[in-house]
Amino acid sequence: SLKSNNWLPEKKFDWSFPNSEENSGAAFDDIFDVQITGTRVLSGSSNKPGGVSPFPDVPLGGNPNLNVSGGGPTNGTNLRFGVGPFTSACIVIPNAQPGTNNLNLQFQVADQGDTVFDSGLVLDNVRVEPFCGTPGIVTMSQITITDESQLEDKDGEIIFRSANNILPDVSSNGSVVAFVANGDFASGNPFLFQQVFIYSGGVVTRLSSFTGDEIQSVGLSANGRWVAISAKNTLTDNLEIFRIDRNNNNLTQITNTTDCENTSPSINNNGRRIAFNSNCDDLSAGFNVDQNTEVLVWNNGTLVLTETIGCTNHAPKISSQNSGRYTAVASSCNYTGGNGDGNIEVYRLDRNTNNYQQITSTTGALTVQDSVDISLNGNFITYIASDVASNKVVFRYDNGTNNSQFIGLSRATILPFAIHTIKDNNAEDVITESLDLLTGETVFEYIDVGGSGVVTEIYRSSSLVGGSTIARIGGVVHTFFSSATDPVTQNSDFNSEVFQARVQ
Repeated sequence: SLKSNNWLPEKKFDWSFPNSEENSGAAFDDIFDVQITGTRVLSGSSNKPGGVSPFPDVPLGGNPNLNVSGGGPTNGTNLRFGVGPFTSACIVIPNAQPGTNNLNLQFQVADQGDTVFDSGLVLDNVRVEPFCGTPGIVTMSQITITDESQLEDKDGEIIFRSANNILPDVSSNGSVVAFVANGDFASGNPFLFQQVFIYSGGVVTRLSSFTGDEIQSVGLSANGRWVAISAKNTLTDNLEIFRIDRNNNNLTQITNTTDCENTSPSINNNGRRIAFNSNCDDLSAGFNVDQNTEVLVWNNGTLVLTETIGCTNHAPKISSQNSGRYTAVASSCNYTGGNGDGNIEVYRLDRNTNNYQQITSTTGALTVQDSVDISLNGNFITYIASDVASNKVVFRYDNGTNNSQFIGLSRATILPFAIHTIKDNNAEDVITESLDLLTGETVFEYIDVGGSGVVTEIYRSSSLVGGSTIARIGGVVHTFFSSATDPVTQNSDFNSEVFQARVQ
């Protein structure tokens, strides 16, 4: 029985699932779960990629063979791969009510397919706490300040148009912030078209001179030198991919298409690799005649093409190092033959071989969101997917262990829909954008993956938002986001501005 006097308390414990099944057949995929009042809140299975269990694989064992003795039901248990690393779990207790709660807590282990090899669930430090840890202190500042609103005469009509600063992206050290705005910070934009601006050293400068007045997205390289842009060059143009080199301000047009869209570019550190989406059929002869949304990689003047039909590819993210070798994407396509049900899955494209590696394999309601991010070297991919309680949570895939780890809180009332990782090799700092289903607010949160595991709420916005990003400045986490609210009392006209939050 689990007793608590807290409102929406959180259950925390450390666990390991040692087993002897890591090198046995797929049918012998032993499992465990944790339930509170009949609701499954955590589950796992033997580390067996391709095993029959739908539960996520646990970390690999690695310690010496362990024999359990001392009497009791576990006496004589043999764990061939020892006890693997412990993982800390922190879960909101479902069905808790104000006052005293007596809720049944149940840990279960089940053998699958044989009775020859043993498995066991090892638990430590089980407790109930009002919070999983001490969230960080957030210090907020506003880095864009616009006070103008635009009045346009359109065929005799006066149309109000507020100033917007949106879609921030940041270099790995936080020294350069790219964003989209329709203001005239540095002059030369008298018609107030959407342009790309850079904030660095306290100064805002304009990079682009488009006259199409539509920029879909901006991708900044980790070193802050290269900017990839999806924009309309003129009012009659479609969305094309462009690249700007901040060292000399040279603009290169990557695509030149008609009556279609090229979107969501992501660029590597040498500026020679750009991953993006396109539904165009005139990028290469005979390619994409059905105008499906495809994932393409611009490879220093040539295009790496993969044709798909009747499915959807979402915004790709490219690794900044290794010459942009790896690209992560969420897709409903069946690249590997392992996605016959057409669920959205996470894939990693290897540009050297043009082969897709399937990272997730979901069925039914265990779905993946369309937002992913990738580490600099491409070894870690962070994504949002359903857990066994059907809550949307954050996972991080490690290509070295071929295993995904749960790194975010599971909460029925919070629905994460976008994820961004810090631009380093380990992707150990994560910011999410979520929808609070109770209040309708957008919630920005920071997850300290490589440290305490604590989730810090950065800010809640009840009004228009326009993207977020994350960096470490002097070893301290900073997040950047766009919102049409007034968190630091400098935005009384409620234009969309870019804010910076320091998490201590």
